[in-house]
Amino acid sequence: MSTLQPDLIQRTKWLTQILLISGALNFGFMAIFVYFVLQEKQTALTFDLEPARLSFPLSNQDLLRSYSTLSFQELLLRLEEKELIEEGFVKRDLALSCLVAFHHFDIEKALGGHNIQKRKIAFSSQDGSESMTLLLFPELTEAQYLAISQFAAVEKWPFTSRGLFYEIQRARLPIDAALLDTFFLTREFEAVYLLFSRAAASVDKQTLLTLLLEGNWPMLEKFVEEQKRAQDLTAIKRVTFLIDYLKLRSQLAAKLLLETEFEWVCKRLDNLHTLLLLELLVEHTPTVEKFAKVLLISPRSDAVWKKASFKLFSFAGEAPIDPFNHELVLKRFIPQALTRREVAPEPIKVAPPKWRVHRVEEGDNLWKIAKKYHVSIDALMLINHLESEKLRPGKELHIPD
Repeated sequence: MSTLQPDLIQRTKWLTQILLISGALNFGFMAIFVYFVLQEKQTALTFDLEPARLSFPLSNQDLLRSYSTLSFQELLLRLEEKELIEEGFVKRDLALSCLVAFHHFDIEKALGGHNIQKRKIAFSSQDGSESMTLLLFPELTEAQYLAISQFAAVEKWPFTSRGLFYEIQRARLPIDAALLDTFFLTREFEAVYLLFSRAAASVDKQTLLTLLLEGNWPMLEKFVEEQKRAQDLTAIKRVTFLIDYLKLRSQLAAKLLLETEFEWVCKRLDNLHTLLLLELLVEHTPTVEKFAKVLLISPRSDAVWKKASFKLFSFAGEAPIDPFNHELVLKRFIPQALTRREVAPEPIKVAPPKWRVHRVEEGDNLWKIAKKYHVSIDALMLINHLESEKLRPGKELHIPD
């Protein structure tokens, strides 16, 4: 009994020491665990407490640049977007602006001609190569946007006159008849068609359209603006209109000029444009042959005589006379012109023009005179051989009746 007691006491001491060591280790492990947990929480707390960085949305200019590259259909889809951008405008306002500016959407027709607010905004492309002014339309109502969307969905060609012109230029043959009919109803085409409806030779719509497409939109727009100021339907206006296209080397313009204003061209067209006309008249027709012969028996310059003779030799399949000899050319093509009795096989009878005379007074200018007599400024300058619009008092101007 006495022997077992010391052993029991010894074992109890060891057990106590083991328990103390185990407790110390457990406490140490817990301390280490708590330390790392607190470190992670502190890091997370520090991250969450960092000040938030503000991210600004796109500006009007940025969004316009992005929208300017979108197709017509892609922009139509964005007419539903109402997210605010800048200065009270939302995304769909900028999409509509790009529809009007870059795709010539006819917003006036879509809204039935109602007056709408318009604001101008400067626009430049990303690389700065293109700068222009765009229109923005503030405070359009939901009903107006609905009308715009319905117009775009129902109309096959919902474009302005300019847009229709560009659509025809881009179109592949055969051109959609509906597109042509829509353009024929524009005021721009109607102005041209009305001018040529007074010509001696009729010109159909398709021929006039072909002529217009050989030019550009600013030419047509300029003509319409001139006709707004003075409704000039005279032969002189037709001539000046065709000469603009003649300068672009339009063979169709040359043909129409000769067919519609033959007598005027023979008598009043200057030598420079006569030479250009002869160059562009490549088709052998009785009218072109007659024109060349008339030039040969008129007191034109050597350059015109020579060009007209080359045209006749070309039609006859013969080599031209070299060096040029006017008398030999007449002997070959118009022998009767060498006699005293006959001047030309088909003499041109040009009725003497009817003129009114206006004496320039102090304060007069071409604009006032043209408005008074209902003629164009171009006609006055052409008839009176004016090189500028300056007038001196006392000068007499011829006014076409």
